[in-house]
Amino acid sequence: MPSDTAGERPLRLLVAERFGWFTRTVATVLDAAGWRVVRASSGLRTLQFVEETSPDIVVVRDDLEDTDPVDLCIALRETRQIGLVTPIVVVATDDVRTQHIAALRAGAWDYVVQPLDAESFILRVATLARARREVDELARA
Repeated sequence: MPSDTAGERPLRLLVAERFGWFTRTVATVLDAAGWRVVRASSGLRTLQFVEETSPDIVVVRDDLEDTDPVDLCIALRETRQIGLVTPIVVVATDDVRTQHIAALRAGAWDYVVQPLDAESFILRVATLARARREVDELARA
């Protein structure tokens, strides 16, 4: 699952989570594939990183202290770097239907509940990031 071809920049994943264990787990796989994985430990820091890195995909966990995933999805969608075309995946600890629906309404492309099937999750993230990159290439053409 290489991230770049012919000198393209690495695919960039931004993970918004409080403690970092999820980011470290995902990074062990994606770093080896040439990705750039960055963690933001708060909603505010997530919005700052978005401006600095223009990620190809954003993963939002439901453990942030300063915001909830729905509010963060709304704020991310309002940024120029994310807009409507950057995939946002919410990773939750509970399968609460109202939160699931609210996250999708707020602009999340996917809502998954832990425990995750790691291989399936990584493949999904990679596919979404490549689709985002394709959108960028079409916009430049």
